[in-house]
Amino acid sequence: MGVVPPKSQRQTSWCQAIAPCHVAWRAINDYGGLSAKKEQNLP
Repeated sequence: MGVVPPKSQRQTSWCQAIAPCHVAWRAINDYGGLSAKKEQNLP
């Protein structure tokens, strides 16, 4: 869904229509490296 800048947030309408909603993300560190993939089911 795209990049979310530091200290900000993103809202979507598709997550409200799906229960539970599954989201996954990775972070980019200060050197351009990627973190391990994180996943979470939201109620």
